Order: sequence, then structure tokens, then C-alpha cells
Amino acid sequence: MELAPPSYESATQVDIWNLASTYVTHPHDLCAVSLVCRRWHKTFSPRLWGSPAVHFHNHRDGDDRVMTRFLLALPSARLEVRRLTHTLRFPSRKDLHDGLGTGWLRDVLHLLPNLQSLIVWRLPSFDHQTLQNLVATARRPGPNLQVTSFSLRLMEASRCQNLTSQSLADALPLFGNLLYLDLSFTQSARDRGVLDSLKNLQGLQILKLRGVGLGDDNVGVLARAIKLRVRSLDVRDNRITDQGARTLLQECFLANDVDRGDSDRSRERPQVDMLHLSRSEDFEPYLLYTFTTTFADRLSIEDTAAQGLTHLYISGNSLTADIVCEMAKTARLHVLDVGNLKKEYPAEPMYRSEPVHQTPGLALLPSVLLTYAATTLTLLRIDYNMAMMISPQPIAGSAHTSKFALASLKTLILTDVPYSSTNEDIAHSIINFICLCAAESQSAWAQAFSDYALPPGRRGNIAAVRQAAKQRFALTRIVLEVTSKLGIGGSTAKDFNAEDGETMLSMTEDRDSEAFWAASNADFSFFDKDDGSLSCDGPARSSVSGGGTRMASGFDTIALVAAFRKDRKIAFERQQAASFDNHSPSTAGYWDGVVQVVRNAEVHPDRMNDYYSTRFVQKAGF
Repeated sequence: MELAPPSYESATQVDIWNLASTYVTHPHDLCAVSLVCRRWHKTFSPRLWGSPAVHFHNHRDGDDRVMTRFLLALPSARLEVRRLTHTLRFPSRKDLHDGLGTGWLRDVLHLLPNLQSLIVWRLPSFDHQTLQNLVATARRPGPNLQVTSFSLRLMEASRCQNLTSQSLADALPLFGNLLYLDLSFTQSARDRGVLDSLKNLQGLQILKLRGVGLGDDNVGVLARAIKLRVRSLDVRDNRITDQGARTLLQECFLANDVDRGDSDRSRERPQVDMLHLSRSEDFEPYLLYTFTTTFADRLSIEDTAAQGLTHLYISGNSLTADIVCEMAKTARLHVLDVGNLKKEYPAEPMYRSEPVHQTPGLALLPSVLLTYAATTLTLLRIDYNMAMMISPQPIAGSAHTSKFALASLKTLILTDVPYSSTNEDIAHSIINFICLCAAESQSAWAQAFSDYALPPGRRGNIAAVRQAAKQRFALTRIVLEVTSKLGIGGSTAKDFNAEDGETMLSMTEDRDSEAFWAASNADFSFFDKDDGSLSCDGPARSSVSGGGTRMASGFDTIALVAAFRKDRKIAFERQQAASFDNHSPSTAGYWDGVVQVVRNAEVHPDRMNDYYSTRFVQKAGF
């Protein structure tokens, strides 16, 4: 991901000590091997001093004492040693506040010239006085006021409640090289002055402002400040409505001709040669890992043309399906997190002159997604209840021939999945979707094997077939975010009652219309011409309906799905053992993708939900 390619010597010569240094992690061992010779010192010292908080932690002394001793020893350390530090992680301890003075940030940024990552999550010492001290030192007196710019490229300052809007607005322009900025749950970040100061961060790629209380007016200031520079924006859990989201749509998305209904519009538009990671959900974790593990040169994405927003996390706001449809029509989004949407409809009927497929609304959201985002969207996080209420219908004249509408979708996250219900409808709707995934995966493999353009050779052919199959069907992961609520029997969606103060599902709000809506709740699928009633083998169906999954409060949804997955995996293994062809999965209902269950997804709402590890969330996969 570096801009300049490696030299010929560095690319052809392999240094075994560089490979061995990755396995030496204990600080005492690193200190010992660094004193052996100059060559070993050059190899192992960057591992030792790159991130001091990682290596100098012990059980007797806490992280606060370790960081305090490190900061006190900085002035006496040699410059060549101080240049090896690229990341500082401060523990969120109140005890550290007493050990640090108001000039600790100024000393850190001046004494560590190559520091690129500063993580001060929930640090009380990262306060108003510290930033004011830094600003006063950075501004050099003279006829022409000069301001020092620091080399930080990543700063995570979420939940820093001791900051003020004035100090934050004055200090942000000093970090003009930032690519990653996280101010989530820092309430002073919603100030207009702070949002306007973001225009000085010309290289900003990822901005996180989750839970800071942004309103529509604040979003307007934010959109005019960042324009098209930011690729990934996290504004979850705020007070944004359709008006604020439409401002983002006008200011932070590249202009696109949305009047055409042709599904091949994204193919006609010239594509920018950018990295694959910048299109996927791994874009943010990769930058976070790169900047906190080693020194990173200038990245290639910094020199590409402004693309506008491609990763948008906007769940937890008061949005409707209308604005989501408008965002999807831009055909620019690779990652979209909408979560729960408002189910509001106007009291009066809508008379529109445009065709039906251009009318925004909840019922038309699947059609808009498959028409405009079929080849761009790689991750979609959507409310399970809303997903069960909508049923996509094929659009006449659509160029999509594959059954799976969102061919590029790799991860589908369904939120608010009830842990139990009064019957098995919720579990069976998920099982039917998995069966559809299995059928489409097998169809993609069959089409890939029949492609005459694949290169010959057994080993190379299998790799090429796998790649060709993924181009036709890319879904590899389904995440079920389980809630503690009980599902309603006989329906897979929420019941909305106007008498309870909530909006009903139909526009007419009569009982007959509500009955039709309830009858079509289980019809949701991302597949064209499918009623969601795909049946698998008899043994598989009966195996998930047996005893052991009935709870006191109802049927265990996750247990039913897990039983089905286990049964299909056993059947697949038996069939593969009896077959000579190990590369053609043909077991009905078996899908080689991953189904993950996430419980307590909001335990740490200010931390990134990492579905690949158990650090922040508790999950189960089957």
C-alpha cells in the first residue's frame, strides 16, 4: 500500500532476522537481543520502542506508571531512539491524570518527531488546558505568525469529556496530516467551530463522530467543511433526520446521473484505479492496524482524486427509507450501515408523475439497491424487522440475470434479531435465506466450471474457478445481532399499532391492509423472483424442529439455525467422503459461508465492533 515500490535489493534479499523479530515479543528478550550487536540493535529496537505501552506493561506496575516513567525518561533519551516510536496508547485511568502535567502533550509531540498514532481514548489528562498549552507553543511570535504542524496521522480521542470546543477548534488545525480522526462521544466535537476547523485537515480519510449529538444544522457545517475529501464517515447515534442526510448527499457525494434507471450505469462510468481495500469493510481496520504497528509511508489513496463518501455509518438516527434510496441511487457506497429506519408514511396519498420504480419508500428500497448498488455495495447493515417486511420485485427491463441481486455484497448484518419467539417462523425465515445462499453458491460454481475462458491446469483452474464464482456470488458472511426481546408469534416483524402511538405499516392504516402486510412479512429475500419459501431436504427441516430448542419463553431462534447448519455440514461431509469430486459443493442447504451471532453488540458503543475477534463483542459462529 506504499506509494513507492521497494528497491530491487530489498525485494530480492530476505533478512532472516527481520522475520525472526516478529516472534520475539517479551520486553526482556527484546532488550537482551538489542544489545548483542549493531545489526541486531537495528533490527529489534524498532520492535521495542515502536509502541512502548505494549512492551513495558507488567503485572506489578499498571499502565499509568509505565507511561509516566516513559514520559519522564523522554528528555534524556537519544534522538535516534525517540525516532523509533510511532504509537502511544495512553490508558484510560484517572490515576494518570495526577502524574501528567499540562505540558505532556507538547513534550510528546516535540520529543517524538516520527509519532504517527496517538490514542487517548477516555483520557482525563487530554483536556482543555493541555490543548491550550500546545496551541500557545505551536504559534511562533513574529511579523508573520507561523504555526507548527505535527506529523500525527491517526488520533483516537473518543470520550474525552474534559475537552472544550474552543480548545479543540484551536488545536485541530495543528494536525493537518491526519488521515484517521475519532472524536466519538466527545460532546464538544459537535460545536460549529470544531466542525468548521475540519476543513484544515486536507488529507482526512476517516472521520468518526458517533454519539456527539449532531443535529441537522451541525451536519450542514460538517458537510461544507469536509466536502469530498472524507471516504468514511461515522455519524451513528446522533439526531440526524432526512434533512441533514440530504445535506450530506448534496455536499459529500460525487455528482451522478440518477435519472437513468439502467443497472449498467456503474459500468459505463470510468472507474478510478484504487485499492481493493478502500472498497471493502476492511478499509478502516487496515488503516488502524497499519498506523499502530509500523511506520507507514505515503499511501496511494492519498494521491487519488476525491471520491466523496463511500463508507457511511448512519444508523441510530431518525432516517426514513426515502433518503436511503436517494443515497443508494448515487451508486457510490461500498459500505452502508442504516440499522433501524423510521416507518412513517404521509397521511395523504402521494400522487407522483414519475414511474413507480423511482418512487422512494420502504417497499421500493430493495429494488433501488439491486438497481443502483448491485455492483458496488460490499457490506449492508440493516434492521432485521425492516428486512422481513419488504419483498424485492424484479424491475422490468433489468439487465441483472443472476438470481442474487446484490452480487458484490460480501457481508450482510441483520440487527434486532429476537433471541426467541413464540413459534419457529423467525428461525425458518433465516434458514430459507441460508438455503438460497447455498443454491446460489452452487449455481455460481457450476457457471464458473463451465467458463471456457479459465486457464488450464488443475491447481490453477481451481483458484480461477473460485475467483470466478466469487464474482457471481460474493456473500461470505451473515451476522445476526441478537437482542433480548421476544419475537412475536405468527410474524417475523414488529407489530405496529396506531393506538399505542406508533405508526402502522400500511398507508391507509386499516386492519385489512395490516393483514396483507403481516402476510408478506416472510417474503424478504435479496433474490429475484423468489418467494422465500425454498425448501431443503426433509431431514434437515425436521432436524431443526425437534426438541431441545423450546424455551420457557418460546423457541430459541439461534439454536434452531445452529441445528440446521450442523445437520447440513454433517450431510456435506458425508457426501464429500463418498464422492471423488472435492471441489463441487452440491449438498442441498449447505453453504460454505459463515453465520455469526453477535450478542451484546452495544456493550462498548464507543469502540469498533470487531466481528473477527472477541475483544469487544461476544459472538458465536456456525
